[in-house]
Amino acid sequence: MNFERLIYSLSKGLFLSRVCYFDEAWEGIMLLTKLMKTDETKKRILGAARETSKKVCVSCWQGDTQEKVEMWKIYGKEKNSVCVHAEMEKLEDVARMYANEHAIGAYADIVEYVPPNIQCPSKVVKALVSNDAAGDMYYYFQKHKMYAFENEWRLAIWKEPDENLEEEKGITLSLSTQEIVSKVVVSPFADDSFIDVVDDVLRRFGHNNIEVERSSLQL
Repeated sequence: MNFERLIYSLSKGLFLSRVCYFDEAWEGIMLLTKLMKTDETKKRILGAARETSKKVCVSCWQGDTQEKVEMWKIYGKEKNSVCVHAEMEKLEDVARMYANEHAIGAYADIVEYVPPNIQCPSKVVKALVSNDAAGDMYYYFQKHKMYAFENEWRLAIWKEPDENLEEEKGITLSLSTQEIVSKVVVSPFADDSFIDVVDDVLRRFGHNNIEVERSSLQL
């Protein structure tokens, strides 16, 4: 994430973006491409998928701790970026609490990578708090196989937007950063002084026990 997102996370909490704002063209439709046999069918399916994607809020994480150059280049586009290491079980607890409080669904699982035109779903998504949308959630835990290097783990919450979607591009979960975040890694492309900036910011927010280190990649 970039430095601005880090500050937001420290000051406000974990942001989950509505899927309709994702850049990925295949997001939420990997299992539907087989049905798009005509232009009319394609238009109808994509329209329905677009409406559903407005209701699904997602936070994306790398599901392992191995550093990858591709991840820094795609998701750490800004030179001074960071990678946050967090406890997945504790993130699930926060999502579960939020979902129970708002009587909505929450889900978390590793993403399955599949080729286009797959005939049937094979992913059963782990429900933290199940709701009527449970049957649709596997669409948002399937991605094109070309992204398999990400080994992505997702946290997803089904929450219908208020009247003004533009003002509610996602939801923010309040959390204790000190308890959930174990380490912050600074980009291999970052300025030498940036690691001190990150360490200082964490201390200013009272997170003295969170380790800050530079990427182990030598680029």
